[in-house]
Amino acid sequence: MRKFVASVGPDNVENWFTLRKADALSYPGYLKYKKDRISPFYKVVQEYLNKLPKEDHPSFPQAEPNINLGGKDSQARDASLSVKGNE
Repeated sequence: MRKFVASVGPDNVENWFTLRKADALSYPGYLKYKKDRISPFYKVVQEYLNKLPKEDHPSFPQAEPNINLGGKDSQARDASLSVKGNE
């Protein structure tokens, strides 16, 4: 389900189903196809979308202030290069 929603986009799910219904209209078994395939899948997708968190502006965790991106070697180098104010 996540892959489907990610590829279509959560905002385009309604459009996707509208197009599927329009495409299926040209087939003789449209009502059966809609009832057996499109409607159940639509229901499952809507249930999935309703479970997703609703946020207009997602928040991201703050960066770790003491993160060391250089590894052990950079810690030793940083200790020897520390600045002791304006002497």
